[in-house]
Amino acid sequence: MARPKKMNDIVVGKLEWAFMKGFNVCEACDYAEIHRDTYYEYLNKNKDFSDKMKRAQTALQRRAKINLAEKIEHGDLSESKYYLERKCKDEFYQKQGVELSGKMEFKNPYAELTIDELKKLVDDG
Repeated sequence: MARPKKMNDIVVGKLEWAFMKGFNVCEACDYAEIHRDTYYEYLNKNKDFSDKMKRAQTALQRRAKINLAEKIEHGDLSESKYYLERKCKDEFYQKQGVELSGKMEFKNPYAELTIDELKKLVDDG
């Protein structure tokens, strides 16, 4: 395997872009054409890089929250309901109850067989 590329502005830019699109570390490193070890070594040595990658990794979640908030602010009732069901579960979560009724019977077809008969069944396959 060839020696991994050194970290440079192009590689950092590719990593940042990949994380902002929701890639995980393995996918981002593949996209940036670097080994994961190179990424982690640089991450541990460079606080600015570490901070930048953390921001990039949460960018998609922040964008989704903004999108949801904007829809709610514009009066979208279905998005409002979605939000409340997840954030105010005690009040708004619609629980589904499943009730079973009646008698459940199970008959073991092997209950009457002797041990020798059971062994023969196993041996016969």
